[in-house]
Amino acid sequence: MPENEEREETEKEGNPYVNLEERPVTKKTKKQRVVACFTAIGIALGSFLAGVFVNYVTLDKEMRSLIKLKNRIQKSYYQEVTDDEFY
Repeated sequence: MPENEEREETEKEGNPYVNLEERPVTKKTKKQRVVACFTAIGIALGSFLAGVFVNYVTLDKEMRSLIKLKNRIQKSYYQEVTDDEFY
């Protein structure tokens, strides 16, 4: 059968996706996992802080104070204030 011959040829070529049972298993040490975890947390924290900084830089002082005021009104009062009424 031609299908079996093709499969045997790809196994001989060393295709890692054909026969997963014979592939060597590498285990990460505990130290490598801890370093990888802290690296991922550092990247996430850095991305968050970069986003906060970009948000702060792109808005002028008046717009930031207006947004703070609107959020305080939304939080403190029970009546809903729409954007059109506020601005």
